[in-house]
Amino acid sequence: MDALLLAIRHPEATSSSRGKTFAVVAEDARKELDAAYDAMKNSGLPFDKKTPADVHALFGRLDRRSLYAVSVNKDGRFTADEIQAAQDIMQKQQLLALSDTKSEGLESLHRALTFLDNVSPEEKTSPEWLAQMTKLNKLSMSAHSAAGTESGKPSFYVPTLAELLS
Repeated sequence: MDALLLAIRHPEATSSSRGKTFAVVAEDARKELDAAYDAMKNSGLPFDKKTPADVHALFGRLDRRSLYAVSVNKDGRFTADEIQAAQDIMQKQQLLALSDTKSEGLESLHRALTFLDNVSPEEKTSPEWLAQMTKLNKLSMSAHSAAGTESGKPSFYVPTLAELLS
């Protein structure tokens, strides 16, 4: 679970994927998931995909880069449930990274840009990443140009990350 939590503040942090090619990252992620399934089964409490604690236990040792390898399933190693779970965890990490502060407006926007800027090189090649960065950069440019109002506060609307990701 430590790797999942670490990615909230440091999406660039690598543990399970450090120094490996992306193909090896996916291969190692498959091995890690299989070992976690076996450990759960051997404990007498087999994995239940409907139980959030089981899902987090299953993926808990995977860093964000490894989660991304599962989520894109380039070599067909992962099930539809595993792919969806990895995608859900990554989205939660991103949402938590932004809600982990009391910042608002431009500061929150900066945190979103910083988070996305620090993900793995592989994730940065995805159309989803490009779309998110494009939206955030456009919003940032609009916000900066609107920042000089009479009250000294910007007169712009900063949508929530959930709205930006939709």
